[in-house]
Amino acid sequence: MTLSLRGVVRKRYGITGQFSFINDVLSRAKHDVSESVYRTANGVSLLHLVSALDQPLPTPPPQITGYDRNTLVVTGKNFLPNQTVYVRITASGSVPDGQGGIRSDLRDNYGHMVQLSSDGTGHISGVVDPKTQLQPIVIDALSGETWYGAYPGETVSITAHDGRPGSSFDGHLWSIVYSFTA
Repeated sequence: MTLSLRGVVRKRYGITGQFSFINDVLSRAKHDVSESVYRTANGVSLLHLVSALDQPLPTPPPQITGYDRNTLVVTGKNFLPNQTVYVRITASGSVPDGQGGIRSDLRDNYGHMVQLSSDGTGHISGVVDPKTQLQPIVIDALSGETWYGAYPGETVSITAHDGRPGSSFDGHLWSIVYSFTA
């Protein structure tokens, strides 16, 4: 989206036809002698208006947009173009304890995240397999039953970062989380 002063004025004042920025906007500005500034009809300083338009638009946060359970492909957008993207997968919920009860489970691949590459537009697409990314969980120590991946009913969450600084626990700007039930 390109932001222009003409576009801002059109939107603010509901102008749909032709207009002259000089004749229809600047000529209506009033000089505020006490502050030595020119103000628009609704009191906005032209200096502040121009400096606000000079600021870069905020970039949308990175986002994981989907996960295909058949192909194991994660997709995302709004990452920095042509960058390494680190993908974190987490499984959380309740699993059987092998003795008729249940216990809490929380596993992730934080220490060994999948690395994907964003394309020139900041999109990612790549395989993230919970069976190889999450540590196996022992369901029954006596029988040796072990489960690979997320256990049925657990919540699987996927998030990623491209190295940008942020205010998270590790100093990165993490994507919006994508979650589903295994």
